[in-house]
Amino acid sequence: MRVNITYEGLRDAISALETLSRAGEVAVEEFAEELALEGIQQAIEGIRSGPASGHVYRRYNPARLHQASAPGEFPNEDLGNLADSIELFYPQKAVVAYGSNIVYASYLEFGTTKMAARPWLVPSFKTAQEVMRGRLETKLDEAIRHAVRGHRKRSHMRSARAGLGR
Repeated sequence: MRVNITYEGLRDAISALETLSRAGEVAVEEFAEELALEGIQQAIEGIRSGPASGHVYRRYNPARLHQASAPGEFPNEDLGNLADSIELFYPQKAVVAYGSNIVYASYLEFGTTKMAARPWLVPSFKTAQEVMRGRLETKLDEAIRHAVRGHRKRSHMRSARAGLGR
């Protein structure tokens, strides 16, 4: 006497897992972009409205007085070039970043032998992380629920079509 157990539906299970995997990838990529956009917003806000407790300088072309930021503070905006230059970019597939290609952006972030750092990039990212805390989990939960709902609907439609042919 022979006893068998037959498992039907393996294709459906594999399909469901693939759907979940794709949904998770999309959710993480969307989250990474949202995190970078939040970082840009925090950087621009910090540069444009951060404290300025450093020295006051007379600047020319155009003539103006400028109060610099103190070491460790966000750089104080002068003409707005740094804040205007911050942009989102995609250095490779599934990677999102933000920053500035203005030469002095790195001097401000890390300092030089003649000037202490006025970091703007790392502090803006840390603040963005705090603001976005919990959103990835929510986004993944939503993606999973949506993927499962969509898979169930497709599965029920296949079952209904299969039942019609009997």
